[in-house]
Amino acid sequence: MIRFKREGGFVGLSKTKEVDEKDLPEDIRKLLDELPEVKVRSGKSVRRDGFKYTIEIEGEKRTRKYTINEEDVTAAIAPLIGYLDKL
Repeated sequence: MIRFKREGGFVGLSKTKEVDEKDLPEDIRKLLDELPEVKVRSGKSVRRDGFKYTIEIEGEKRTRKYTINEEDVTAAIAPLIGYLDKL
């Protein structure tokens, strides 16, 4: 199970989605497999109205959780965040 949460922005609204990993396109599932290798910085945001993204990946053996500020989204993780944000 994948849980995605976007918080913040100008209005400060939260958006939460859940999706089963098997329902994701192949390219997005591949990004999930590579996610532990992505360097994620999750310090305090420097953008006043920026978004904060939380991705929780619940697997059979463990759960991984990533919190990423909008300004720290890299090219490696942007397609995953973009896909989940459009759900």
